Amino acid sequence: MSVITPDGKEQEEVTPPDTLSPVVPPEPEKPKKDEREDLSWKKVEHFPTVRIQASKAISDKVNWVDATIRVEDPDHMYSDSTLFEGKMRIRGRGNTTWDMPKKPYRLKLDDHTKLLGMKGNKDWVLLANYSDKTLLRNIVAMEISRLCGLPWTPHMRTVELYLNGTYQGSYVLCQHKEVAKEKVDIDVEKGDLYLEVDTTQDEKVCFSSERWLIPFMFKDPEEPTAQQISDFKAYVQQIEDALYANPGGGWEDLIDLDSFVGNYIVQEICKNVDGNFRKSIFFSKTVGGKLVLAHVWDFDIALGNCNYIDSQHQNGVTNGPEGWLIKIMGRKKKTDSWYPRLFLDPVFVKAVQDKWDSIKPGLDSIPDMIDHYVELNRASYDANFNKWQIMGTYVWPNLNVYSTYDEEVAYLKEFFTDRVAWLDTELHKL
Repeated sequence: MSVITPDGKEQEEVTPPDTLSPVVPPEPEKPKKDEREDLSWKKVEHFPTVRIQASKAISDKVNWVDATIRVEDPDHMYSDSTLFEGKMRIRGRGNTTWDMPKKPYRLKLDDHTKLLGMKGNKDWVLLANYSDKTLLRNIVAMEISRLCGLPWTPHMRTVELYLNGTYQGSYVLCQHKEVAKEKVDIDVEKGDLYLEVDTTQDEKVCFSSERWLIPFMFKDPEEPTAQQISDFKAYVQQIEDALYANPGGGWEDLIDLDSFVGNYIVQEICKNVDGNFRKSIFFSKTVGGKLVLAHVWDFDIALGNCNYIDSQHQNGVTNGPEGWLIKIMGRKKKTDSWYPRLFLDPVFVKAVQDKWDSIKPGLDSIPDMIDHYVELNRASYDANFNKWQIMGTYVWPNLNVYSTYDEEVAYLKEFFTDRVAWLDTELHKL
């Protein structure tokens, strides 16, 4: 049977399996599902589904398209609610990912809504994870973030997506990154700031730091006052001057130690090519407060899924699970930046070591968590690769290419385990 795709093309319909079996027998009474830990999710017969009917083709990342949404969780996999229906708008999202065949989307619901047990307001994201053939790297990174206790960790749920009646694949429905009480909890009206570091420099107000060329963008407010811009630039200069004078430069009075430590650990474990203040780094700054690394984001080409870390940075940095990245590298192949300077101070080194020791048992449980996700979501993952037949095919920027899903998962677990083991040894040598 042929169907019309969202971009107006005709293709054969791919129907995913409707069931995951066997159904696990009922367990003793637990708290409400939206209050449970992620690992308490159960295997279900009918998998959670998002169905979107758009009024016209979604052709770019700028123009919103009117649509309706139907979110189904008939067997309560994620929450106590079985159905949500509402009106919304939808558009494309992402940078490199928008140019891939499987498209990611940004959603804006008409009303504030909790979806699949996740607190939220109107803004949500559907992550395609096309180049990540495990479909799990963003989920793993968020688990590390939770262990590290970052100020906010976005919640994510695996769903089947249908767009205008056509199956699109297995997606991750995620809270959108933004200022909100349940997300980045600051008060912009009182002068607080939410900022992104990204080389795309595609917001209305952008600048680069003087010493290490950190590419800041104002996210909220989008159009800060001239005084806010001037004050924040001066604050960043204070930080860079203090870090340049390290140790003993007074940086502790300017940046939030816990969030900088947590962010470092997430980025270094994942060996994220963009994690050295290059892309998708998010800060908050309250009036009179320190600079905080607000949350992490975007790990589909991390955890061993990037073949250009060595060429991007050189200086002995490798694509594999061993070796430093964030600790020793800045932007544009420079070996000096904020984290390399922080590691000159024993206070920061000790804080990283202490945090590492406290979360190490949790890190050791992540390979089992990966297996748990695969077990719960396998039918969804299999259907995804029935539609997107990319196993055994290179997709930018894969470091390794495997012929089966199980091999991809085994590689992810091996990279993670080897990376944690290497860091566990080397961090304690500092």
